[in-house]
Amino acid sequence: KLDILYEDDYLLVINKPEGMLSVPGKGDVDSVYQRLSILYPEATYELIGNEAYWQLNESGSISNGIVTLDSVGIANYFGSKLDNKLAQFDLDAEIPRDTWVGFMAKQSEVGTSPWEQECYLVIVKDSGEVQLLKSVAGQFVQLVGSRTQAVENGVLERTTARFGVLVEENGARIVFDVAGKNLINYLDTENPYTESGYTGFLTLDS
Repeated sequence: KLDILYEDDYLLVINKPEGMLSVPGKGDVDSVYQRLSILYPEATYELIGNEAYWQLNESGSISNGIVTLDSVGIANYFGSKLDNKLAQFDLDAEIPRDTWVGFMAKQSEVGTSPWEQECYLVIVKDSGEVQLLKSVAGQFVQLVGSRTQAVENGVLERTTARFGVLVEENGARIVFDVAGKNLINYLDTENPYTESGYTGFLTLDS
């Protein structure tokens, strides 16, 4: 039996038993994923750690479900489009000087740079500032201004992040949380991107 600490329509938090695998290993091995499938047979789960569904450029790599990017890299998940969901993942980053980390959502295509397609982009700068951008006609429009030192000194050290777009009656709500702290919660009502889209990460020189 899993120890459930918190549960709502979008998020489930459990206390994983020591030694139990998060996802199935080789053979019929007990795992959190298998137990959740029994508890919630109607739910659908996307194992985004599956290496077969990640597209990375030459500076990126993935091993054991961990995506690693150098100072200039891009990683896109194309296993499925995340429809009205928040992606939750563990994050560990020390952002070099004059560099920023980006989190992409609602990408209309995979394998195309974010400035060549429709998408939302949250960036975290080495200064710790966080911004929300929207790609429109080949240019990025800033939706939410800089939040100085929202992330301390550009360091995201072994923390949990949540990111995604939730479609509402009046538009698309972009959410970005780090370590349980909400940094972005913005409702885009002007030609919002509401269609299902792909998610991904990138690092670039500023």
